[in-house]
Amino acid sequence: MYEIGELIIYGSNGVCKVEDIGVPSISRINIDKVYYILKTV
Repeated sequence: MYEIGELIIYGSNGVCKVEDIGVPSISRINIDKVYYILKTV
């Protein structure tokens, strides 16, 4: 859906850049979903 480096608007955070895509290493997380790591711009 999104690619690394793209700029998106995310809720009340405003404009964010997609830094990474994948599954974070956090316990009890659904590994069947795609997660976006965002950084506020």
